[in-house]
Amino acid sequence: MKLNDYHFKNMTRDQRTKTVTHEFGHALGLDHTYEKYDVMQQGMLSITSLSYTDKKSYDEAYRRY
Repeated sequence: MKLNDYHFKNMTRDQRTKTVTHEFGHALGLDHTYEKYDVMQQGMLSITSLSYTDKKSYDEAYRRY
């Protein structure tokens, strides 16, 4: 996985943490979600904890693979 340094330099630490976690989710085969506090929702956000929906998606991906 390669992350874009250009965008990273303007992000807060929490935004970088969310972005890396989000991109690892894609590497595991997860799609975007639309709940307000999901790491897998799109956007430069400061969410650093997995929501119930995120955990459920990760669990389903683990069982699938």
